[in-house]
Amino acid sequence: MEERLHALPADLDELFTRILENIDPLYREHSSHVFQLVRDGRSLLSLLCLYFADEEDPEFYINCEVRPLSDEEKHLRVETMKRRVNNLSKGLLEVPSIALVYISLSNSVSFSAMKD
Repeated sequence: MEERLHALPADLDELFTRILENIDPLYREHSSHVFQLVRDGRSLLSLLCLYFADEEDPEFYINCEVRPLSDEEKHLRVETMKRRVNNLSKGLLEVPSIALVYISLSNSVSFSAMKD
């Protein structure tokens, strides 16, 4: 266990860079998109808002039926986005039990490693 502790980076920038570099290259662009949505949000974002903002198909909202979502549909979308955030952020975004998303340690997170 002591060896693992010594293997950790000495400072937070290095640690965050290592975490971001561990994001699969296939998902880096999508991860960057989610980080940017959360960063640019005016306040804390609900997972439901983030789910809709993260939609990749620009035609989706033009063609979708406008109606209230059932509680089951909301729950499904929230759970989907919760898994998506956890997978894409490698723990840098936290999903509290009240279903809000925010960047933990947001002032220390550098997004430069996501450019690749």
